[in-house]
Parts: sequence; C-alpha cells; structure tokens
Amino acid sequence: MKRLSLPVLFTLAAASLSAQVTLSGRVTDAKTGEPLDGAQIVVSGTTVGTIASGGGAFRLRIAAGYAGREVTCSFLGYRSAQITIPAASKSGLQVALEPVSVDIDRVVVMPDDMLRALLARAYNRIPENYYTRPTMLTGFFRESSRSDAGDYHYFSEAVVEARLNSYTDSDDPQIRIIKSTAGEFPAMDSVRHRWISGVFGIAGANFVKQRAEVIIPSHYDRIAYRLDPMTSIDGRPVYSVSFAPKNDSRPGASGRIFIDEETLAYLGGEWEDNEALLRRRSITHWAGNRGLANTHKVQYARSEDGRMYLKYFLHNTMVAGDNHTSEYVTTMLSTDSIVPLSYDERIERSDIFLEKAKEYRDENYWDEYNIFARDSTLDAQLRARFDPAEAQRLVGDGSEAARRERRTGRMTNFMSAYVRFVMKLGIRYGFTYLPASGAEGLYGLSLAGGEVELSETLGAFRFIPALTMQVDYNFDKRWSVNFVTTSSTGKRLHYNSESLGVTYGVPLNRWGRQWIVEAGVGWMWQEAARNFSDYRGLDDGGEARIFGKRFDAKKIRIGVGYASSGFTPRIAIRHRISTLWWIHADAGFYQPVWSGQRVFAAEKSGFSLTRRKARGSLDKATLMYNGAPSTQSHFTPVRWHATIGLMLKY
Repeated sequence: MKRLSLPVLFTLAAASLSAQVTLSGRVTDAKTGEPLDGAQIVVSGTTVGTIASGGGAFRLRIAAGYAGREVTCSFLGYRSAQITIPAASKSGLQVALEPVSVDIDRVVVMPDDMLRALLARAYNRIPENYYTRPTMLTGFFRESSRSDAGDYHYFSEAVVEARLNSYTDSDDPQIRIIKSTAGEFPAMDSVRHRWISGVFGIAGANFVKQRAEVIIPSHYDRIAYRLDPMTSIDGRPVYSVSFAPKNDSRPGASGRIFIDEETLAYLGGEWEDNEALLRRRSITHWAGNRGLANTHKVQYARSEDGRMYLKYFLHNTMVAGDNHTSEYVTTMLSTDSIVPLSYDERIERSDIFLEKAKEYRDENYWDEYNIFARDSTLDAQLRARFDPAEAQRLVGDGSEAARRERRTGRMTNFMSAYVRFVMKLGIRYGFTYLPASGAEGLYGLSLAGGEVELSETLGAFRFIPALTMQVDYNFDKRWSVNFVTTSSTGKRLHYNSESLGVTYGVPLNRWGRQWIVEAGVGWMWQEAARNFSDYRGLDDGGEARIFGKRFDAKKIRIGVGYASSGFTPRIAIRHRISTLWWIHADAGFYQPVWSGQRVFAAEKSGFSLTRRKARGSLDKATLMYNGAPSTQSHFTPVRWHATIGLMLKY
C-alpha cells in the first residue's frame, strides 16, 4: 500500500477546503409567498453565512469540505429550515419558512415595573452574552442611492474586515477594505448627495456595543415600553418589546427590540427616528433638504461558543429625490488572538465610502466571496452602463440623452472633486495663552509731525489671552499642511499672528477612540502692541494722517510694540470625541529671524479683515518713557504659546 506523506495530505486537505460550492435561491413565507428579506442563512455550527436581501434572494459560497453538512435558514417569527450542502453548486433553491403561531400559553402580561426589571436584567447580562475580548468580523457591505422611481444613482460595495474591542466598551471598530467596487449612473437626474460613515454602521447600528438609549436603565423614564406577544427563532422563545419616546417633541426613535427568553441576550431590533431626531441629525438641512425618514434593522447571531455578535444591519434614509441604503452582513467571525489594525490600514468614520471604492469591474468580480444578491434593476443598469454598444450610443450620438449624460457626468466629476477637497479639511478653534510682558510706566507718543500726541500711564502685564483658528489640509492620514491665525481678545493689548506650516501625526493608542500626537514646523508672522486709551487732542474730530493713511480721529486706536517673523516648531495632541469632533491641545516655540519696533494704528470697529490699518517703524515717531526718549517699546516678545480647543475634521 502506497503511503502519502504529511505534506501531500495537507495539500489535499487545503485543496478540498479551497474548492467551493455555491448555493443560491430565495427565502419566502410559506403561506403568503412574500420574500423574507433579512433571513439568516448560516452553515450549522459555524459563523459562515449570509443574509437574504433584494426580494429574499441569497447567494452563499461554501468550502466543498462542508458537503453533507446542513445550512440553516432562520427568521424571527418563523420555523427554521435546513438545506443539506451538496457536493456541487446548486441554484434556484426555494426555501419556504413556516410562520410560528402564538401559543396562548406563551402570551405574557407584565406590569411596567416588571418589564423594566426584565430590560435591566438583559442590560446587566451584556458581559455574559457578548464578547469581552477583541473579535474580528469579515463581512460584505453595500451602499446605494436610488431615485423615487427606484432607479439607482450609484452603488458601492466591499468585503470589509472590522476589528471590535470588548462589548464592555463603546469605542468604534477598526475597519479596512479588503476588496471593493462601485458604479455611478450619471445619466440619472438626481440629487447628488455624498454620505459619510456608511460602513461604520457596524458601530452605529450595533446598539448593544454602543449602549443605545433605549437599553440603558437610567433612561427608562424617558421611554414608554410595551411587551408584545411572544415570538421565536430557531425554536427559542423571544420577547418582543415595543418602545417610543414619552415626549414626541424630544429626539428619539420608535420600534421594537427582541430579547431571548432564556439568556436575555438582545437578538436584534428595528426602529424609526422621530421628527425631532430627524431635524437634529439632518445632514442635508444646510442644502435645503431635510430627512423624510430614517429606518434601521439590526440582527445579532449566536456563535459556536454561545456568545452573540453583530450579524446584519440595514439603514435607510430618505431625503427629497434620494433613497439612501447601507446594508451589511457578517460572513465570518474570528475570536482568536485578534490584534488591532495598523493606523494606515484603517478607514475613517468621516470617509465617503463611494470615494474609497474602486470602479466597477464585471459580474464575476465577487466569485470567491459571499455577497448580497443584486436585484434586477441594478443588474439592468449595470449592463446598460458598461455595455460597449450602449456606452458608444450615449457618448457618441448627438441626442438629448447623450448631451444630458455628458453634462451630468461633468457635474458629477466636479462635485466629486469638490467633496474630496472638503473632506480633507480640518478646522480647529481654541483659546491660546501667550506669555509676554510689558513694563509699567508713563508713555508718551508723538506722530505725524505732532498732529497726534498721546500720553498715558500703561500698566504692567504678564500674558496675552487670544483666540486661535487653524485650517488643515490633509494629504493623507499622517501629513498635512496648515494655516494658523491668532488674535488677542482684549482692547488694551493687541496681538495678531499668522503661520503656514506642515505637520506629521502618529497614533498613540491601539484600541479605543483615537489619540493622535502631531509634530510640525512653520513660518510665523506676528505683531503685538499696547494700545493707548487717552486720545486727548483727537476728540475734536476730523482726520488724522498716520503713515500715509487717513483715519477718523474719533475712531482710531493707536499702540506701540513690535513686529517679527521666524520659525515655529509645534507639538500637539488630539483625541476623537465623536464622528467629526476632536479635542486638541498644542504648544509651540517661536524663534524670530527678523524683528523691529513698531507703531500700529487701526480703526476701532468693523470687520477685522476690512478695517483700515497702518503700521510704521518706531523710528518715524517719538516715544517717551517716564519722561525720557526711548527707542524701545518695552514689550517683551512672545516666544511660546499653549492652546486648547476643539477640532472639526471630516
């Protein structure tokens, strides 16, 4: 008998597992024939599976080594059905699930306090029912936008990998795109929206990990709960709990959550945002459009070790002329030795998924992956869009359709470029501490050949309070160029600086909300002065000519100080607190290359950028300090700064 070596055995085993069979078909209600979108199709005893969508259609690719095992089709409120995995691919499967009738013995009536106690027990058992260690979800994500008539404006889809920290933390997952594709249909007359955070529905829809208000005991007083008739899934009794805000004017949602009777694990939920929440969350309000509806569906599934994980979410937003849908299904779960993704691999919550996905390839692009089945409308539009003859007809002839295609295509390209530019911007606002000092004394100033005479005792100071705005343009996740402007807040002290620089950032933490430390260098221009408040000799009105510019004598503010320019190295740290907002703190040192003593004149009121201003060397004026001539302003220059504030980063 011929023996096979271990390497040969391993090769044969690998070949068996790498060969795949495909099962495809539809899941329907056995009584009505209605499709059951959202039905789970999973290889029994594993986490390998998919979801029925688009008219109940499904497609599941399975390693040939699973032949002979069973695939379970399940849906809340229905009896599960099994399919034996064949040795070869099989299509056209019709899976009809029988609805479960409510057993009168299982109808449960609970007073409000008992129902709240039940909900509280479910909340407290989250650490028992969900993973308290990192997990990795591999799944398929699709995002699309459709017109009111049902035609697609665009679609984008990807196989993604999401690494989640413990369910005891509410931090965002780390997500990377493994493979992606996208297609736009610019001939469609449509509202051109770009949606952020789509794939991060893995976080937002994951209401257990994110601790949604509806499940938190401290918020129970704000929400009205009702226990509906019991239902079941996979033969297990399930509580169905309806909820709605007690006050309709308060932002919230109405829907249902489903809780396993035995383990008290959350199995999923479905809800719709109310009008108040739509107004608060409307991301298109600034463009004149307001959300018309916002609905969500979420399912969890049980792994082999009995813990729950996110299986599926469907998010649908309707605005005028646009029906936006994002949908995700976990096709595989990994729980062993999960390490964080590297910083450069991760996509950001603020990314526009359509801009990240690659151009559509062909219908065989996803052969080796489990994906959502496409509906007939999308298939027809893809054939028309990418068929060479159809493309030639639309682009090459002089028809109105061709002209509209070209016009809309150019507009789409322009809007895409504009959106990409805006999404690379970040804006920071903050309060700045500027250590500087000035000596107390009697100051006298003579300008314009004695036309302007000022004399006043100016007090000492040790710092300048200021406000800072910084605009960043991010080349990538690490490098950015920035423009910073800082202005003082008081009337007695004047400070203004502008700088242009470059920054490099690196992450500090592996899990959780991001902490980024940044180091940079820039070139800064700055000016600072102490303003006189005594305008004797100017109160009679008229004009004063200072350094070649004329000012209304009653509306002028005059100060003495310095101007300089030089290098400024900086270091900063920022921490993400929400999708778009960060807190930040930075400090910098200033090394002047050039500096000079100056006299400043400016109008007291008006917009700072259009206010009339004049600057001149102190040599062109006469300055007296404590009765003696002086060539110095006695203003110690600002050499470093510290800022704390907020950052808006798309």
